[in-house]
Amino acid sequence: MADENDPMVESLQHLIATKSDQALRSLLTDFHPSDLAEAFQGLPEEEVLWVFSCLGPRMAADVLAEAGGEVLELLLARIPEGELAEILGEMEPDDAADVVGEIEDPERVKGILARMSELGRREVEGLLVHDEETAGGIMTSEFLAFPETWRVRNTIEFLRQAPPEIPFNNAYTLDSEGRLAGVFPIQRLVWSDPNRTLKEIAEGEVLSVTADMDQEEVAQLFAKYDLLALPVVDAEGRLTGRITVDDVLDVVQEEHTEDMFKMAGTSEDELVTRSARAVLALRFPWLLVALIGGGMCALLLRKFEGEIATHPYLAYYLPVIMAMGGNVGTQSSTLMVRGLATGQIQTSSLLPTIFREVRVGVLLGLSCGLLTGIFSGFLATLSGGPLAIGLIVALSMICSMTTATFFASLVPLTLSKLKVDPAVASGPFISVSNDVLGLAIYLTMTWSLHAYLID
Repeated sequence: MADENDPMVESLQHLIATKSDQALRSLLTDFHPSDLAEAFQGLPEEEVLWVFSCLGPRMAADVLAEAGGEVLELLLARIPEGELAEILGEMEPDDAADVVGEIEDPERVKGILARMSELGRREVEGLLVHDEETAGGIMTSEFLAFPETWRVRNTIEFLRQAPPEIPFNNAYTLDSEGRLAGVFPIQRLVWSDPNRTLKEIAEGEVLSVTADMDQEEVAQLFAKYDLLALPVVDAEGRLTGRITVDDVLDVVQEEHTEDMFKMAGTSEDELVTRSARAVLALRFPWLLVALIGGGMCALLLRKFEGEIATHPYLAYYLPVIMAMGGNVGTQSSTLMVRGLATGQIQTSSLLPTIFREVRVGVLLGLSCGLLTGIFSGFLATLSGGPLAIGLIVALSMICSMTTATFFASLVPLTLSKLKVDPAVASGPFISVSNDVLGLAIYLTMTWSLHAYLID
C-alpha cells in the first residue's frame, strides 16, 4: 500500500475533498497514469471507484494498465461490464489481454468480450490463448507490415492516409505467402528512392521468435542484441505480433523478483496474503529443510561429544567454519543462478564452470584458512592450548570452503540441466547443506588429527 503521507496521495485527497466531479475531471489530467495507479493504493475503496469514474476512457485505460494487486482486483470486480469493455478498447491489445486474464469469473470475461468491438475481441482472444510467461503472452498484435513488392512511394502514401495511432520504429516486409521476409526503420522511407521496392531497402536477416518461447529467453535476446522490438512468428513463419522493450522490462523485473523470493524460500504471494495459514504453507517446507539440517548437525555434535569434552576449545571455531562455508556457498550459488538466468552461463559448459568455482573456493579457503589458522593458533597458546589447533582450523576451513563452492555450483547447474528452476536449490537448501558439510569436515578433521597433533 502507498503511504498516506505520500505527496501524490495527499494531492489526490485534497481533490477528493472538493466533492466536485467537475474539478476532479479537470485536474486529474495533471497526474501521470502510473502515479495515479500508485496513489490509489493509499485511498479507501469507495474513493478509488469515484476517482476512477471521473477519468476519461483513454486515461482510465492507462491507469488500469498500470494498476495491480488489490486496486486492480477492486476495479475489475466493481466496474460495469459495458464500461470495462469500452476501457479495454482503448488499451493496447497485450495490455487488454493481461487485464482480462486477471478476471477469474469466466462468465464475466464472456460478458466483457461480448461488449467489445469485433476487432478488439479477436485481438484479445488471440492473445489469451498463449501462456502468460511465453513470447505470445507478452506480445502485442499491433505491428506495421507491408508486402515486399510495394514501392517506397506507395508505402509513404499509405502512411499519410492512415497514420498509425501507435509510434513504430520499424516496419516489416512480407513475402507472397505472408511470411516474415525483412525489416526496415521507418525513417529509411524518407531517404530512399521512391521507386525502389521495400525488398530492396529492407534487411533480409530478421531475428524473430515463436509464440511458445519462454519470456526469460526473449528477455535475454533483447539484452544480447540491444533490441527495441522483436517480431513473433508462427510455425510457418507468418508474422503474428511483436514484443516491445517496455514489456521485456516488466519481464526482467518479474523474473528477478520471483528468483529472489525463491532463493529466500518464500513467494511473492506472501506480500498480499492475509491468511497466517497461507503464509505457513509457503514458508514451512523451507524451514523444514533448515530443521532437518539442524538435526543432522546435532547428531554430528553428539557423535563427537567425547573429543569436544576433552578439548573444549575446539568448539570455539565451529561457528567460524560453518559461517565461512555457508557464505562462500551462497556466493557461488547466487552467481550460478543469476548467470543461468541471464544466459551468461550455459549448461553445455558445466565442467569448466564448476572447476572455476572450485579453484575460487580453494584460493578463498587458503586465504581465510591461513588468517584464521594463525589467529586460532596464537589464541590457543595464550590460553595454554596446543599450537596445532591452528593447523586443524586452517585445514578444515580450506576443505569446507572448497567443498561448499563445489556443491553450491553443482546443484543449480545440474537442476538447470534437468529443466528444473535452479533458484529453488538456493537459499535455505544450500546454506543448510554447507553448514552440515562444514561441521562434518571440521569434526572429522579434529578426530583424525588430534591424536597426532594434540594428545
